[in-house]
Amino acid sequence: MEYKNLFSCENRTAIVTGGSGLIGREIVKGLAQYGAQVYIADQNEDAARALFSDNIKFIYLDITDEQSVCGALQQIAMENDKIDILVNCAYPRTKDWGAKFENVKFESWKQNVDDHLGGYFLMCKEAARNMKEHGGGSIINMASVCGSLKGLLGVYNEKIVPGGISGLIQER
Repeated sequence: MEYKNLFSCENRTAIVTGGSGLIGREIVKGLAQYGAQVYIADQNEDAARALFSDNIKFIYLDITDEQSVCGALQQIAMENDKIDILVNCAYPRTKDWGAKFENVKFESWKQNVDDHLGGYFLMCKEAARNMKEHGGGSIINMASVCGSLKGLLGVYNEKIVPGGISGLIQER
């Protein structure tokens, strides 16, 4: 069976927030492999550069900034007429990201939740407007197990390993 036809994304425009990250870049590659015009919507163009091709482009986007979200999605829609696929994979971090659970200030926790969920909300809201105008689309919101399990942050080549409430529980 020819799976490329089954999973075809030909003539589709896809946006992957956090497309420069470990999970995001694999999603970008997969969508491009199946024919989508993919936009890596991220703050880190250098990390995305290795992925650039005829159907993979970069657009600067900060999901925590409403003007950045609206401007980027307007630009993508102008270049492609429509947005077919949104994959929210970005994870904005506060300055104390990765600190031990007991050392995280409540204000930082609230900021982290607001930035992450608020950013996904903004992206969904703005992409859905375009999708509605053009007959629909797909929105996928991602999360990582690294938000709840201790020890997995090593895949990101970071020195910071603990974090999350399970880190506090497992250390006892």
